[in-house]
Amino acid sequence: MIQCTRSDHEIAVERSPPVRVARTVVPAVLSVVLVAAGGACGGGDDDDASDQVAAPGITEELIAAAEQEGQVVFTGSIAEAEFTSLKEAFQAKYPGIDVQFTPGGAAASLERFGAEVQRDSIRTDVFQFGDYVALQTFADQGGLVELDAEAIPAMAEYDPSRVSQYWVTWGTQPIMLAYHSELLSDPPQDWADALDPRFTGKIGYTAPSVSIALVEMWLILERELGSDVIDRFLQLDPRIYSDTSVAAAALAAGEVEVVFGAVPSRIVALNADGAPIELITTSFANGPNRPIVIADGPHPNAARLFTDFLLSREGQQAIYGSGGGSSFIEGGVDGMMDLPADFRILDQQNEVEPERQRIISQLEAG
Repeated sequence: MIQCTRSDHEIAVERSPPVRVARTVVPAVLSVVLVAAGGACGGGDDDDASDQVAAPGITEELIAAAEQEGQVVFTGSIAEAEFTSLKEAFQAKYPGIDVQFTPGGAAASLERFGAEVQRDSIRTDVFQFGDYVALQTFADQGGLVELDAEAIPAMAEYDPSRVSQYWVTWGTQPIMLAYHSELLSDPPQDWADALDPRFTGKIGYTAPSVSIALVEMWLILERELGSDVIDRFLQLDPRIYSDTSVAAAALAAGEVEVVFGAVPSRIVALNADGAPIELITTSFANGPNRPIVIADGPHPNAARLFTDFLLSREGQQAIYGSGGGSSFIEGGVDGMMDLPADFRILDQQNEVEPERQRIISQLEAG
C-alpha cells in the first residue's frame, strides 16, 4: 500500500485519484510560439518591454536592449541552489538585468506556463522543461520556431546530437537512491537491495506524474529487476511525495531513511547546508535532460542574452560545478558529476509515453 500522511512534506491523500499533469493545459501551451531570437509575436503586456529585438549575436546592441528591459523571467525545474549560482554569475557579468525565477517540478512548471498562455499574458521569458513528448507535440503543431546558433552563439559548444531545431539539451543528472546517514548505518547498495523488507515504512518516492523521467526510471527498473518491481516496492508501504525537492526535504528531516529515485542536485544542495543525507551510486541510472527554449515573453532581448549565458561554459560551470549533475557542453565543466557507465535514456516518444499512465496509476493510486 502507499503510505500518504498529512505531514509538511507529503501528498495528503490516501487512495485518492492519481496526481497527474492536467492534460487540459497542454493544448493551450501548444499555441505558444517559442522564439529563438526573441518575442517576434509580442508576448506579455509589460509596458517596459522593448519594441525591437536586437540583431543576432551577443552584441553591444543586444546588451543595451536587454538592460533597457531590465529583467528576465526564468521558469524551470532546476534546483534553487543551482539557480542562485547561475543568477549570481549572470548578474556579475550583466548587473543591469535582474533574473526572476519561478521554480517547480516539470509538471508544475508546465501547468504554470499553460496558465499564462490561457490568460493571454505570458510572463515567462525562458522555459526549461524535460518532457520531449510535450516539446515535440508543440513543434508538430507549429508552436516552436527554430533555434539559431547565430542568435545564440553558445549553442555551437554542444554536439549536434544535443541540438534540436527547437531546443538545446544542455545537461542531465542521474536519478539515484539517497539515504539518511545518521538514521541508517547500513544503506542499500543498489536498487534491488532497496527493495529489502527491512525498509518497510522507511522509504519514500516522488509521484511519477511529476516528471516523465521518473516514469522512465520505473520502466528501466521493470526491465532490469522484473515486471513485478512496482508491486514489490509498494509492499514496503512507501511514502509518496509531490516533488523531488519535497522528497529530499523529507529525507533530510528524517521522515524516511531512503528515497527511491532521488535527483542529485536536490541532495547535494541539502547536504551542503549540513543535512546528513547522501547519494548512492546505482546501476540502471537514467535522468531528466534539460532542454531550454525561449518563450514569447515580455523581455525578448534579455531572454536571448540569458539563454546564451546559461548555455555558455560560464553558465554551465555555475550550475554543475557543485556536482549536482553533468553538463553536455563540449569538454564538460569542472566539478560536474561523472555519469555512471550504464547511464541510459529511453526513447520517450516510443518507449516511455505509451506506458506513462500505467506507471502513474500503479504508483499513485496504490
